[in-house]
Amino acid sequence: MAGPAPRGDHGPRGSWATGWAGRGPRPRTKGDHDVHASTQDPAPPPFRLDVERLADAVLVTVAGELDQSTAPRLREALDAALRDRPGVVVVDLRGVDLLASAGLAALIAAHDQALPDTALRVVAGDTTPSMRSVRLTGLDELLVVHPTLDHALAAS
Repeated sequence: MAGPAPRGDHGPRGSWATGWAGRGPRPRTKGDHDVHASTQDPAPPPFRLDVERLADAVLVTVAGELDQSTAPRLREALDAALRDRPGVVVVDLRGVDLLASAGLAALIAAHDQALPDTALRVVAGDTTPSMRSVRLTGLDELLVVHPTLDHALAAS
């Protein structure tokens, strides 16, 4: 008659299945830490979208997360701005913390709608999260991207 199964790390009763060799939770070691609410990432900043009509352009400023839940608001704002066929529409994404695929799709739709009457320009600093999304998807080849608002407004 065989004895009880060994209690090593690899058996069904080892530390993987029942804790520290079957004796309860593993003892704390250096590097272990508790995660408290005060150390967790804060809630994302609220989504904000402002539309400003300038002398020669329409400026759409976006801040927060541009994702599936907020992209429709950007699309509506861009549709309304492009309806009047201004010479230039500038979309300032420097305050965007997350530019998800739905936000990118809104920019592509606006680009297609703007042609050929309106120049669509995007402002995204080189190190912003939005610029990383634009580069990773190759949209910097399609969209006209400027590092600052002054550059975008001054471009001809």
